[in-house]
Amino acid sequence: MQEITAERWWYTLEVLPPVMWCHRGGGERFPMMEHIAGSIVNIYVRIGKRFFHFADHAWLKPEERVARVEAWLIEKAWKKRSETAA
Repeated sequence: MQEITAERWWYTLEVLPPVMWCHRGGGERFPMMEHIAGSIVNIYVRIGKRFFHFADHAWLKPEERVARVEAWLIEKAWKKRSETAA
């Protein structure tokens, strides 16, 4: 998982037609139509003004894609907090 720029988000959105592009439940997301390997695809998620990219199974539900990013952000915040507390 990585945070990306708005420019990369828009480029990726416009380079090929997105699959299952949706905007609801706290975020906007789409997987690329080209698979990396098997059922693994590149997935792009926008939450507010922040943009993210990760690779995962194409069959993930849209809400699960946003939940994965939110979980990653929480984990990242906890790690940063524990590092500064030490």
